[in-house]
Amino acid sequence: MKNRTTKIIFCALIATLLLVFGIVASAVDGEFTREPTVNGVTVTVGSTTIGSLYTDPVDYWEVANAGSLLNYEIRYDTVAAADSVIYTAWYPKTTTGRTGNVIEYTCELVNGQYKVTKINSSGDGSTYIPVGGF
Repeated sequence: MKNRTTKIIFCALIATLLLVFGIVASAVDGEFTREPTVNGVTVTVGSTTIGSLYTDPVDYWEVANAGSLLNYEIRYDTVAAADSVIYTAWYPKTTTGRTGNVIEYTCELVNGQYKVTKINSSGDGSTYIPVGGF
């Protein structure tokens, strides 16, 4: 049951992100901001529910003209120590960078099932974001 719930949540998250990128990426020229962050995510595993999560705290600012990218900037959002965040492969860095009193987990596909692992209990900011997971 736990694996099925995780897979459903992950698929819904990816579908939402693809929708956001698809709609915004259709703009060819001008100045625009892509905001891949999804807010208000709720995760339930067994009897435990965590609400008010959000994903990938970053915005991409871009300027295009005549089909060419003229300027861009990656703007990272502030993440508080108490925030619950899901980092996916859409996040532009390979680590979360979160430091301090935080506990982080990875969720990645191993032999057809998602494996959840508690890591970075030292809060040193080195938690990797798995390419095939979150």
